[in-house]
Amino acid sequence: MERVRVRKVRPTFKSSRLFQTKGIKRPLVIIGAAVLVILAALLLTLHLHNESKTEVLSEFQNHQLAHAQHLANQIKFFLHARSQELQALSSLLSRDSSDLRKKKAAIETYSKRGEYVKNIFLYDGMGGVVYSTDSNATGLDHGGREFFYWAKKKANKGRVSGSSQFQSDSSIFFLAVPLYRNSSSVNDPEADGRFDGVIAASIDLKEFLAEQLLFWAPETSPHQVWIMDKDGKLLFQSGHRGTVQGNIFQGSKSCQQCHTSLDHAEKILRAKHGTIDYELKGFPRKIAAFAPMDFEDMSWVIVVNFAYDQVTAVIKKSLREHLGLLGIVVLAAILGSVSIIRTDRLKVKAEEEVKHWREKRVLEDKIRQSEALYQTIVENAHDAIWTVDTQGHFTFVNRRGEEISGYKISELIGKDFEPLIPPEDLPRAKDLFVEILHGQGESFEIGFHAKDGKMRLLSVNAVPLYEGGTVIGMFNIGRDITE
Repeated sequence: MERVRVRKVRPTFKSSRLFQTKGIKRPLVIIGAAVLVILAALLLTLHLHNESKTEVLSEFQNHQLAHAQHLANQIKFFLHARSQELQALSSLLSRDSSDLRKKKAAIETYSKRGEYVKNIFLYDGMGGVVYSTDSNATGLDHGGREFFYWAKKKANKGRVSGSSQFQSDSSIFFLAVPLYRNSSSVNDPEADGRFDGVIAASIDLKEFLAEQLLFWAPETSPHQVWIMDKDGKLLFQSGHRGTVQGNIFQGSKSCQQCHTSLDHAEKILRAKHGTIDYELKGFPRKIAAFAPMDFEDMSWVIVVNFAYDQVTAVIKKSLREHLGLLGIVVLAAILGSVSIIRTDRLKVKAEEEVKHWREKRVLEDKIRQSEALYQTIVENAHDAIWTVDTQGHFTFVNRRGEEISGYKISELIGKDFEPLIPPEDLPRAKDLFVEILHGQGESFEIGFHAKDGKMRLLSVNAVPLYEGGTVIGMFNIGRDITE
């Protein structure tokens, strides 16, 4: 009986120890499970943080790239508008080449309405400044300058020369247009087409950029804007003006204090369009978006910089908050849910932004379709439709215009309208042309010589052609009323 009792007691003792062991292991299991949940939530938070960081950086880079492209376009449109105005002024000066008083009046009018135009310079045929809005410049001899040699080449008649004179304290852009005498303004017919000098304007591009970036003051903002030409010369730097006029391929000792390498600048110059991350010695990491800007014979790269830490600051703050909550709150599942919900919201926001960009692309496609429809209507119109620039050269002719005139479109584009007008109608045609370029619409009848030599009569409605608020030519609709 005792042996039986002993056998019964021993199993009871073992069961008690097993129960105690299980009682000890259970909290460990719970703690281990809690730790695993916390670790899982932590890993999930870090993973979602990295995904959010990648998405935010991608969206920001796209935004910065769009801004860089927009800034490049604004600079190009600005320089183009100033060039058009200067060409119009050169046309007026060529018609009154012997009357200096009228020239001065025209120059004064232009200088008052030209945005960011600092000074106007009128050069004679030898390169001397005969008049300038800068009194100190009158009488100077610039006949040896590169732009003057360029202007004397007859092939450059009617063209614009652009050159930069960027300095550490200013950013002056120089535009020049050759002056050639016009037979309508000179008594001596042999002087027609002779080189008569240069009309030039100096423009402060720095002031224009300041207006474009008025909410990006370089002294208080992490944004920086800099401009390089195609040869690697730094033309403008909003945050480090001492580097202006330097070349990325010819780094000086002062450059080596900050730049261990200029590989990022060389990559920007090679690619011309895109984004890049880089870091300078002793400076925070930066994101650069860049886009090309081509004008006349110049090729620039416009770069917009932004501090990398400024982009990721919001994400880092969010991560710290999540880690703090995970360290205080025991219920890891709740913290994980909060983190997931918050990150999902960021994803939804990113998806909404992607949807917005898709809708924008759809709208752009509709605009292109509308333009194609407009082109179809113009090309199939029963009336002749044509445009001319401020010099009187054809810039567009539809098919009906080709049929009425007998000339092919390729023969008319770039051709002056004056040779087509009978001599007796030419003075009236010129007067109408000037009035329309000054903003006045006109309706009139006028004859012209077709290619076969026959005289044809058109009933014309003409209005000024604008671009960016500036008259760039004339738009005409004409009906053949010869019969």
